[in-house]
Amino acid sequence: MEAISFYHKVVILSLFQGLSESDLENIFGTFKFSFRRYRKGTVLADEGMSCQELMLLTDGEIQTERSSEKHSYKVVETFRAPCMLQPERLYGIAHFYTSRITALTDVNAISIDKNELQRLFDTHLIVKLNYLNTLSAKLQNAEKKSWLSAPQQLTDRIRRFVKAHTESPTGRKEVHIKMEQLARELNDSRLNTSIALHKLETAGLIELRRGGFAIPQMEHFLSEEAT
Repeated sequence: MEAISFYHKVVILSLFQGLSESDLENIFGTFKFSFRRYRKGTVLADEGMSCQELMLLTDGEIQTERSSEKHSYKVVETFRAPCMLQPERLYGIAHFYTSRITALTDVNAISIDKNELQRLFDTHLIVKLNYLNTLSAKLQNAEKKSWLSAPQQLTDRIRRFVKAHTESPTGRKEVHIKMEQLARELNDSRLNTSIALHKLETAGLIELRRGGFAIPQMEHFLSEEAT
């Protein structure tokens, strides 16, 4: 990989924003990073797997799959590079991944061991602040979701359910859930839930399928009215 191409790919990662090319040359020449290429279909991490390194996606597209506590439903999201893979799981009381992460295309990733990352934080304050900003944004978004007013319309409650169980407000989502289970989650009847889902489908916001539904564009799903 040419140096200039590598720089442009790495500098847009949130962890390295604000650093110059010479700063990055120093970092990658001083600290130990692992450079990996995963083939399409490879599982990069799985639910319950120990998280002992920070993984950064620089090329390609991945899919995350997260299940409910009793595995009664699951939500699938798609992410494109550049992104960090569950950075909040590296510290705290639960050092394990909560999602299955699978390569949808061939992907390139950079990873750094937790101990080596700590050394990097100690010598490059801006990297540490970038990491803390990422964690703060995740925490603030999660807190904001928990304080939203309860919607009156069932279609809006479905939107809120999906929003509460996804990380990104954009891109494609898949919700694998039986109609009866979704009705229980929404505290409504199966019939009313079915009617609301068909209303969203008629508006072009979701695609109904056996055992759940897909959302082609999350941003449209959250903003457009189901008429």
